[in-house]
Amino acid sequence: MIGIISAVFIVAGTLYSFFTGGAEAVSSAVLSGGSDAVSFLLKTGGAICFFCGIMKIAEKAGLTAKIAKILRPLLSKIIPSMRSSPGAEEAVCMNVSSNLLGLGNAATPFGIKASKSLFKGIPDRSLASFVVLNTSSVQLIPSTVASIRAAAGSNSPFDILLPVLISQSVACAAGLIFVRIMFRE
Repeated sequence: MIGIISAVFIVAGTLYSFFTGGAEAVSSAVLSGGSDAVSFLLKTGGAICFFCGIMKIAEKAGLTAKIAKILRPLLSKIIPSMRSSPGAEEAVCMNVSSNLLGLGNAATPFGIKASKSLFKGIPDRSLASFVVLNTSSVQLIPSTVASIRAAAGSNSPFDILLPVLISQSVACAAGLIFVRIMFRE
């Protein structure tokens, strides 16, 4: 359905440009837009690869596991059934610690494993709390957004560090409070 709607808009916009004399501007935008997109992709992709490599080194060095060990007591209070579900405790801790370090790719398999371990037929407070933690993805190093800012020409791509940390933390806290209200046990 969305494909049909998109096609209608593209055809309507193209026809409108022909009838209003803007066909040259549209063709120029299409050609330069493709070139700009490829250039942006290469700049952003290179920076993301660099940060993923740095984070992979941190993961191999055991930094993720150490952070998971530190977070385990707090996470067991936020996600009470974590300890009783086989494999959930390690998966939840590794997911959250990977997200903290900006390792979204490494966090995904742990998130899937944790969700499967926590799901008991119907969603409960523990699963909802984990989904909030995973989705809000509080990051100490927002490397992807910084990479996009650098590719777009920002002089200080990491200026966003504090605002991003604050907004992610507020979103996470609000989500956890909402889960607490919705799942009174």
